[in-house]
Amino acid sequence: MSEQRSNPHPPRNHRLDNARGVLIFLVVFGHLLERANGWTNPLLRIPLTAIYVFHMAAFTTLSGVTSKAERWLDRITQWALLLLVFQCAYAIVQFPHGHPWNLLFQPIWLLWYLLALIGWTMMLPWWRRLPWPVVSAFTLAIAVGWIPQIGYALSLSRALVLFPFFVAGNLYGKPWLNDTPTSNPFSKPWITRSAGLASIILVVILLNLNPPHEAFYLSLGFRAFGGSPIFEMAIRAAILIAAATSTLFLMATITAKSTVFSRWGIASLSIYLLHGFWVLALSHLLKSTSLKMPPLFVMLSAGVLAIGITVLCSLPPFERAIRSLPRRLLSWQH
Repeated sequence: MSEQRSNPHPPRNHRLDNARGVLIFLVVFGHLLERANGWTNPLLRIPLTAIYVFHMAAFTTLSGVTSKAERWLDRITQWALLLLVFQCAYAIVQFPHGHPWNLLFQPIWLLWYLLALIGWTMMLPWWRRLPWPVVSAFTLAIAVGWIPQIGYALSLSRALVLFPFFVAGNLYGKPWLNDTPTSNPFSKPWITRSAGLASIILVVILLNLNPPHEAFYLSLGFRAFGGSPIFEMAIRAAILIAAATSTLFLMATITAKSTVFSRWGIASLSIYLLHGFWVLALSHLLKSTSLKMPPLFVMLSAGVLAIGITVLCSLPPFERAIRSLPRRLLSWQH
């Protein structure tokens, strides 16, 4: 009987990669639809609402799932360096177009997530010690809407509103990450059906209530929209609940097999940081197309462009360059 040798490199569980791949494609697709005046078109507003109601909350949950107490300072340093480099890069691109930014206190556009990651990672160890940490974080997410001073500066509003997803992912998401490819603890039929149905119902309700699209950015207080603060608080609660059910549905249904999304998920950092340059370059074309072409054509065009940009930004040279950039900067300093 021959000796059985253990495989030093077990097969990769692509569930996390696939989930990130789906979400990063939705990020690119959503940004393209926005530049095509999607929020002002009734048809394009449907996919935009469905995307914005959950995609960053789901990303935040996955970041919480993979967050570890070890080497947290190294990770924070890497994110800070990437934030510094791309803050300067996006500022150079944006300034000629008349978009001044406060570079010291406000991350430019999509870079808010890097600063939020730094804050979440620093807050998590002591927040976990609180009683009912997820409930406490959710309460905080609602409460900050009543403080007008908390907004875009330092990405504070978004970071605090999405913090419960980071906490929940860290506390309860590990079994989903570590299980076998054929066993998903979140995929019980009643969970899948309930989460999917609840998500659809909540998105339909939000579409009918038609709140200002800025409400989905989670960056402004309840009084910023000029309506009833109580109504805006209810809208935020509905968005957060829809985000939770949609994230649960994604985690319940995503496959652990290798797919086209696996590669995109592995390269999600480079796609996230680089795709914005392409979106900015295509902004004028997207706006002019939205004025001349039917909405369905605009949506299909944005989808094709999103696939192309995602594939391009996920190419190995770009992915390796982004991941090695903080290390190169640190070695240059020494």
